[in-house]
Amino acid sequence: MLILFCCASFLSETCNAPVQVANTEPVGNSSYTLQSTFRMMCIKDYVRKAGTSNLFRCTTDEHTKNCSWKNYPALECIRKLSISYFS
Repeated sequence: MLILFCCASFLSETCNAPVQVANTEPVGNSSYTLQSTFRMMCIKDYVRKAGTSNLFRCTTDEHTKNCSWKNYPALECIRKLSISYFS
C-alpha cells in the first residue's frame, strides 16, 4: 500500500497536493478536502500497469490524526508497448 503523507493541518481538514508518481501528469489542485478522491493519470505513451490503482483518497489516521494520501495497490505507469506488423 502506498501512503503519501501530506503536510496539511488536521484542524483545517485538507490535504496538500500529493507527491507525483513517476510518469504521471501533474496534479491540478493544490489542496483537497478530507475523504476526497481523484485519479492520477499516466503521461502520453505510458499506461497503468495491470493490478495497480490510479485512485487516491485523502484520509486521516484515526490514531495520529495526520492526513495522508492512500493509493492501493500503488500506481505504476509503464511504457505502452507498440506492436507493428510486417507484411
